[in-house]
Amino acid sequence: MKIKYSNIYYYEIPFRTTIRVKDKFVNIRRALLVELKSYSGKSGFGEVSPLPGVHKESFIEAYFQLCSILKINDISKLKKQLISCYDSVRFGVEIALVDLIRCINKVKYSLMFGNQKTEKLSVNGLIDLKTEDIFEKSSYFINCKFKTIKIKISGLNLMDDICKIKKICSMVGNDISIRIDVNQLLDLDDAIIFCKELSNYKIEYIEDPVKNILELPFFSSMISQSVALDESIYNGQINRLKNWDNFSFLILKPSRIGSLKYVFSLIQLAHYNKKHCIISSCYETGVGLSFLSFLACSTENINIVSGISTFNSFTNDILIKPFSKTASEIDIEYCMKNLCLFMNSLSGEHCVSTIR
Repeated sequence: MKIKYSNIYYYEIPFRTTIRVKDKFVNIRRALLVELKSYSGKSGFGEVSPLPGVHKESFIEAYFQLCSILKINDISKLKKQLISCYDSVRFGVEIALVDLIRCINKVKYSLMFGNQKTEKLSVNGLIDLKTEDIFEKSSYFINCKFKTIKIKISGLNLMDDICKIKKICSMVGNDISIRIDVNQLLDLDDAIIFCKELSNYKIEYIEDPVKNILELPFFSSMISQSVALDESIYNGQINRLKNWDNFSFLILKPSRIGSLKYVFSLIQLAHYNKKHCIISSCYETGVGLSFLSFLACSTENINIVSGISTFNSFTNDILIKPFSKTASEIDIEYCMKNLCLFMNSLSGEHCVSTIR
C-alpha cells in the first residue's frame, strides 16, 4: 500500500506554569501532527512532539527528519526506514500508520491496539515539589476525587522534600495512593534514608530511586516500599539486571521508547514477570494523549491508575473539546468522539508542510 501525500500541522500550547523536566524548564509545548492520506481518501494521524529534557532530539531536528522520511510513500519501505529515526518521529509516524489501517478497516479507536479492557481510565494527579502551590494542588486533587497522586521530588533539600511529602500524605489520608518520583536525583544512602523516613505512609511505589541500576537489589532489601523503573528503560540500564525481582512497576513513555513493537514486547515481558505496566506521557497534546489512552485501555490492568493526566498542565489544548482539568478519569467513548470531531475539523490553517 502507498501513501498519496502527507500533511504536517504545527501547534503551540502554553503551560499554565513553567514545568521542570530534568534540568530543563519549559513554558510552551510545541507539537507536530502528522496526517498520512491514502489513495482511498482515508487518513491516519500521529503526533511528533519531542520534549526538552526527555528526548535526545530537538524539535527542529525532529521536524526536518519528519519532512525527509515522509517523502517515502511506500509503507513497507517507510516502516524499514523508521527504525533509524528519532524516538519521537518513529512513534508519531508508527501511530499514524496504525491509525490509517484502523480507518481503512473501520475499526474503533479503542480497539486499534487490541481488546478494550475498560470504559473509563483512571489517571493520577501530578505535583512537583519545586513549585509553590503543592498544598493547593493536593486539596484540588482531593476535591476532584483523584485516586492517586504522583509527587516529583525537588532533589534540592532531602529533609525539606520529606517534610512536604509527609504533609501531603497527612492531607490525603488513606483514600488516595501516593507515587513518588525520585528521578535518580539521590545517591544510594540518601535514597535509603528518604524511603525509611516515609515507611509509615501509604506509598504505592518509589520511581527511579537509584542512579546505578546495579544498586537496586541492595536498595530494595533496605526499604519497605515497592519500586518502579522509568529512566532505566531508555538508557539501557534495565538490561544490566540479572532478573526483575527487585521492582514491581514499569513506567512506559511510548513516545520516548519510539518503537511500538518494543513497547508491546516490554508489556509482554512485564506481564510474564508479574510486573505492572503503567502508560505515561511526555506532555503530549490532547491528540497524543488520546492515542495513549487507547493504548492504556488495551494493555493496562484495569485496576492500575495511568500516568497520562498531563492535560492538567496546559492552559488550553488543540482539541475542540479539551480534556476536563478536573477529571480523575478519562472516558474512552468521549475521547473517541472528541478525537473524531477534531480530525473532521482540520483545515489548512496550521498546516506547515504537504509532502507528496
